[in-house]
Amino acid sequence: MKHMNKNTEKSFLSKVYVIVALIIAILALLLYLILSGGAEKIQKAISSQDKPAHTQTPEADDKTPESTQTPSAEPSSSADTEDPAETAEASSEPEPTPSATAEITDDIESDDSLTKIVSPSRTIASSYVPANLVMPDVPCILDENQNLMRADAAAALEEMFAAAGNDGYELFLISGYRSYEFQQMLRKYWVEKKGEAYADELDTKPGGSEHQLGLAANIGTTDGKCELNVCFADTGAYAWLKENSWKYGYIERYPESKQDITGITFSPWNFRYVGKDAAERIYQSGKTMEEYYGLS
Repeated sequence: MKHMNKNTEKSFLSKVYVIVALIIAILALLLYLILSGGAEKIQKAISSQDKPAHTQTPEADDKTPESTQTPSAEPSSSADTEDPAETAEASSEPEPTPSATAEITDDIESDDSLTKIVSPSRTIASSYVPANLVMPDVPCILDENQNLMRADAAAALEEMFAAAGNDGYELFLISGYRSYEFQQMLRKYWVEKKGEAYADELDTKPGGSEHQLGLAANIGTTDGKCELNVCFADTGAYAWLKENSWKYGYIERYPESKQDITGITFSPWNFRYVGKDAAERIYQSGKTMEEYYGLS
């Protein structure tokens, strides 16, 4: 019986030793896991087992894929979105560069137009007479009938003569409006005096002179120097007119070296009223009326 108790005691102690050994092993394992982070991994693994399989999402998959993402109701910032107007401008065809000369719409055909062009090859009817002829208040030498001008041209002539006088040039009107009948007489005079070829170079052809429009003015100086002569081009008065007449609506009508274009010989005394706007454009172009309006 005593021997039996000893065996039982040994068996009990053996079990205790085994239990203690297991506890020590478990404690050692737990200590290892704590130190190596294994416990946290085990906890995550256990947690993942508790979730249904269809609800699992990768850690990085916290956004809807771009191809199926619903557009935000909020407009994108200007840094991410192109301005529609800028996009349209960039994608559209580049606009053509404007022409250096804008389209000219001046009327060069109607008899009463300020820019009507009359020349030996572009004549007007013998019956044409401007409706508003007046006597300009400027120095003149011929009778009244040859000093009339259209009212707007007369007013501008007065303004131009006054400005020239302020700059020391005393101008006078040699002739303005000339009727068709006067042109006939004038041409006959020059044909008899210098011959037909000479007369053809002057603006004396009946129906082919802008004087019949009441818009052309032959200008000289009160001292009579170089009256109706090319030497007028050497005077200070001519230089002033050439530089300033456009400011008052007048242009030099028959410039030097342009006879093949205008049909009229160089006439430094002849200035034509076309209105201030057209005069500035023609003057700035450096062209004759024929060139400017595409007739040559």
